[in-house]
Amino acid sequence: MTTIFLNRIFGVFAAAMLLVSVSCKPTSAIDAAIEQLDATTPEARGAAVDKLAALGAPAVPALIVALKGNNENIRHGAGQALVKIGAPAVAPLKAALNDSDESTRQTVKQLLEEIGTK
Repeated sequence: MTTIFLNRIFGVFAAAMLLVSVSCKPTSAIDAAIEQLDATTPEARGAAVDKLAALGAPAVPALIVALKGNNENIRHGAGQALVKIGAPAVAPLKAALNDSDESTRQTVKQLLEEIGTK
């Protein structure tokens, strides 16, 4: 009886640890790739754009935040990644059309046009 109880507790604990590790890895991968958008070489920045695009929809919220930042390289790379991600980025980009910053709104309009929406 004790063995069955311990096995169930261990199984629940293992499942919880797996869930934590799965949910944490994409965020750290996204954050690391966003930081790479400010790399010194165009090749490294391009690789970061490709990596973020490959991560897809989970990267969109962080890319929207990066799009509003002060770093030109990061803003540009975030925009490129959002365009490559395409359809999953449309609704969050449309929401960003209400941003208080005119420059952000203009960038978002441009990105939506590149994705192919109006």
